Amino acid sequence: MKRNSYLIGKAFKNYLTASVLTVAATQVANIVDASIVGNLIGPEGLAAVNLCKPLLQTFFATSILYVASTTMLAGIAIGKGDKAKADKLFTFSLIVSLILGAVFIIGGLVAFNPLSHLLCNSDSMRPLMNKFMFVTILSAIPQLLMYTFNQFVTVDGSPKLITRAVIVSNIFNIVFDIIFIKYCGWGIAGAAWATFIMYIVCILMVLPHFRKKDTLRLNIPKFGEIGYGQIMSFGLPLFFSTVLLSVQMLGSNYVASTYLGDGGLIALAVCMQLFSFSMIILSGTLRTIQPVGSILKGLGDDRVYDVIQDVLKGISLDDIISSVFNGN
Repeated sequence: MKRNSYLIGKAFKNYLTASVLTVAATQVANIVDASIVGNLIGPEGLAAVNLCKPLLQTFFATSILYVASTTMLAGIAIGKGDKAKADKLFTFSLIVSLILGAVFIIGGLVAFNPLSHLLCNSDSMRPLMNKFMFVTILSAIPQLLMYTFNQFVTVDGSPKLITRAVIVSNIFNIVFDIIFIKYCGWGIAGAAWATFIMYIVCILMVLPHFRKKDTLRLNIPKFGEIGYGQIMSFGLPLFFSTVLLSVQMLGSNYVASTYLGDGGLIALAVCMQLFSFSMIILSGTLRTIQPVGSILKGLGDDRVYDVIQDVLKGISLDDIISSVFNGN
């Protein structure tokens, strides 16, 4: 079955504008968040947060292993009109997020000291990083659930809701950073708790999506019913490419600390914030191809890639903002 090129372009544009603004909001909030930590705690606080990024990236890489593959398969199922299978993939992903989140929390707390020494070889910086890392470990379950909900709500046809949820939750993060650090005196742990609250707010904002008619529902699959081999074959390449970033971050922190000292860790933390901001358009485009491409694959139409360049040429900043805040 062939789809109208205009409709493909419109769908891609709607997803792209929402995805780009979602990534942009996240990166801007991260920079503002880092600025608040740096000003209220000091540059050492900024470096401590960056030392924990390999751990956060590992959580994200693990979620990619099953969330990216299950959402792609769910998109294909939605395109084929097989809602029951999409529901089962959604439920499977939520269950795995809860289980893996619990494993990360228990394992992280049990192996806290070895993990701390792996992430940081600076004796002077480690106590500060440990306070942030403790709360980061406790946030594993809401973090993995947030990734899962965001991806499935996007493929379920509400990318603009995710954009709004990300913007609002990041505002909460920034506000509670100031409250917890400046007024409660919680220091670097306050910054971590503010991030924890951000995950919860984002989840709460997307949950109303599932009250709508014909959206994804919980449907526990029977063992082997959804094709675990296919999930792994889709997810493993993405997992390995993503987890390599964790290794890169860990190596960069080690080199900076060993050869440049704490000053090198601080400089690296600043540079990493600027680097992530430069990836906005690329990340937004990649997030768009997955839901649109998978749904069209299920419909039997692979032509989405033929119209991507034409759509990208016609998008302005006004298009992005108006597309996200006008309609659902």
